Amino acid sequence: MSTAIKANETTDLLKANLYGFVKSERMRYDHIYKIIETYVIEHKLFISDPYKLTHLETNTDQFMDFHYSIYCSRPLEHANAITNLIYEELMVRKDPLIDLLVMNTAIKNEEFSISYDNRFIVKVYALQRDRPKGQSSDLAKLIIPEVINKVPYMPAEIEIIDVYNNLYTNPTNLYAYEHFESSMLKQVLSKIGGEVQDISGGDNQGGNIISGADDSQKNTCYERKKDELEALKIAIVKDFLPGKPLALLGPMAIELYQSGTDMCPKYDRIQLVGTWSTSELKTKLSDYLTTFGRRYEISDSDELDLLIPKDFRTKRVIFSMSIKTDMGIKEKPFLEYFNSCNFELIPVFEFENILLTNKYVLLRFLFIDLWVTKFIYSIGKLEKSSYVSKQQRTMSLIRLASKMPFVVDGLIGSYYDFEISKKEKKIDQEQYFGPYYPAGYFKKNSKLRTV
Repeated sequence: MSTAIKANETTDLLKANLYGFVKSERMRYDHIYKIIETYVIEHKLFISDPYKLTHLETNTDQFMDFHYSIYCSRPLEHANAITNLIYEELMVRKDPLIDLLVMNTAIKNEEFSISYDNRFIVKVYALQRDRPKGQSSDLAKLIIPEVINKVPYMPAEIEIIDVYNNLYTNPTNLYAYEHFESSMLKQVLSKIGGEVQDISGGDNQGGNIISGADDSQKNTCYERKKDELEALKIAIVKDFLPGKPLALLGPMAIELYQSGTDMCPKYDRIQLVGTWSTSELKTKLSDYLTTFGRRYEISDSDELDLLIPKDFRTKRVIFSMSIKTDMGIKEKPFLEYFNSCNFELIPVFEFENILLTNKYVLLRFLFIDLWVTKFIYSIGKLEKSSYVSKQQRTMSLIRLASKMPFVVDGLIGSYYDFEISKKEKKIDQEQYFGPYYPAGYFKKNSKLRTV
């Protein structure tokens, strides 16, 4: 028997023994866990737990750092209420460690933690996110939970976005994440199809609705290539991208991989990640388009938050081009530029002298597309027929991408720790919230804090 096999057997044995020890140790907190789960059920919150969702509940790594991750609207209110309920239970039990129960603010209005006996018990995250012009979005209304033993969990189509991110950025615990990916992908593919639940909250008659212009997709490839904007997009992919520090993802990456430079336009936007700044990309694109003998005006949007429930860093800028049409000059979106290379290393491979993102990156952003389309539909900016068509097309692309080989030729971008980004966000807060110790608060005020 080889040394490597013996080492693996020893590791498995140690993990099995450790699992039993850790599980029995965690049972000391069962009364607290019951309070948390009961509260989550009663208030229809969401627990994020890929292990539970994919039936991988005997993994030692989960128990070594076990705590509940709850997502909800009004996280301060819910975290405070859960803290008070735990305190009341500890009072009944005359728990000698009651003074060690504390709630902390990690990020104002967005993330809170509850600790007991000097360990995290639960973290509570916001699902309500600020938008421009003083608006806010309650993302909880868009999420349909996966209910297991009456407990609502974050569904696979949300969790898998984070799983793919960990697969290409976090090499630790690879076995668990590969299991998550395989199981969640099957769950999503079996659920999301032609059926679309009405989550719009209205009759979709508001302004700026994106109409179902999918009739144009019935045109032949030859006819689509005669469309000026479509021809320019193909030219950008085939002639502009080679040799640039930009990686293609999204539908056009799959089209290129399948068809090579004979790719046929399907009215998709170009999607890119890269090391250039937005202004640098805009300048170089403008210079390239002058080679066609016409002046094309390019405009770019502000950096847009994609409102991904478990990710506040990934954002995009949308580039539009002024094109002459039968109805005059129109600004048409043609490219989306994501900021991922600012904070993470993106695995890429070369195809036809063009950088394509790795399979896991490609799949992650296709699931982000699913989420963004769902959000746009929910605020009445997309007709239902278009929503159904877009979701079905994205699911078809996900199926194709899942069959692509795993290839990595190199990395682009730079790494910036997620926890540092969170701390920087905390520094920018106008107001500091100190820890809430319910035992000390009760002694001083003869009541528990209410929010």
